[in-house]
Amino acid sequence: MNVLIISRCFPYPRHHGDRLIVSHLVEELRERGHCFDMAAFYLDEQDLDQLPRSALLFGHFEAVKEQPRSHVDYLKRLFRPTPVSADECWNPAMWRAIERLLSTRRYDIVHFFGGIQVYEFRSLSSRLPSIITPYESFGLFLERETAQARGAFERLQLRATLEVTRRYERRIYEGFDRVVLVSCKDADYLRALNPRLAIAVIPNGVDLEYFKPQGPGANDGPLVFLGNYDYGPNLAAAVSLISDILPRVQTRVPGASVRIIGANPSAALKALARRGVEVTGWVADVRAPLAQAACLVVPLFRGAGIRNKILEAMATGLPVVSTPLGCEGIDVTPGEDVVLGNDPDELASRVVQLLQNDALRIRLSKGGRRLVERLYSWRKVGAEYETLYHQLSVEG
Repeated sequence: MNVLIISRCFPYPRHHGDRLIVSHLVEELRERGHCFDMAAFYLDEQDLDQLPRSALLFGHFEAVKEQPRSHVDYLKRLFRPTPVSADECWNPAMWRAIERLLSTRRYDIVHFFGGIQVYEFRSLSSRLPSIITPYESFGLFLERETAQARGAFERLQLRATLEVTRRYERRIYEGFDRVVLVSCKDADYLRALNPRLAIAVIPNGVDLEYFKPQGPGANDGPLVFLGNYDYGPNLAAAVSLISDILPRVQTRVPGASVRIIGANPSAALKALARRGVEVTGWVADVRAPLAQAACLVVPLFRGAGIRNKILEAMATGLPVVSTPLGCEGIDVTPGEDVVLGNDPDELASRVVQLLQNDALRIRLSKGGRRLVERLYSWRKVGAEYETLYHQLSVEG
């Protein structure tokens, strides 16, 4: 099949979930004989360094600079959510790029990756089957942020943003033949907002060849957390691991330490580094620090979607300690492929239990790898999307 992808970002570099799924999915489906073109936004000039590598995946690649949008822009759009011309949309350059592709090339499916950034181009491909993968529900994310807000003013601001977001999510996915979410929680949230939407759930995957089993790690290795710290829930989780969980663990395991890995650590996060606490910043290859770790700890209490960090750790055989929300979207069995805790005290107890129980570490190591092999390989994810492509092609 010939597929046009319209994406909110480039497929590389692979350090965000939205880039991971696009690049891996296209690689997998190209091997199955499908052909792809892409029109993608780039967010800053550094993205253009990835243009040659990104373009190799596609027969034709259009790169368009993303344009900022103000709160006023969003409020104005509420009264006419779907533009019908380039002049009405937020990014006329992208509108015209998609028009050129659709007028000069033949496609069987148009697949949109992103939400508010790409939905407005749906009317351009109204005569073709269309899929949109918004990854997660931003409304669900904001609902959880509101519940965690500490001050009345912050809560009021979040509630106002949440109301606008709900109005958008009720309307912007109408007209798409399928809306694909990466977790059932996100899917259920959107169904409640708009029961008319045709929703499917296809999770993210993990590269099982790249993240090969390395065993359960040494119990004297550091506790690790992975993330991009521009994302508020990741920053809060890293701070909780250092400030709330590590001291509790050290009362029973004095030599315990923490390593915080990932891009864009804030100044406040870096200031927490001390003896026993390392904040590495961006690491090009996380396999080495995963191999050195005792376990991955995921103290997430906010956010939505699916956690690639957990899939990657499980693929290497690294034991995982997480909150239930951290494992949301992953079909885990507590005690077999993960251990769960509901608050910092419980998470610390689970970490200590893991550090002191070799049999449990080995069981989680093997169970986690089995789980991702069974449910979260890119081969399986690709097969699910391929089935959906064929189904919509027949229906269309």
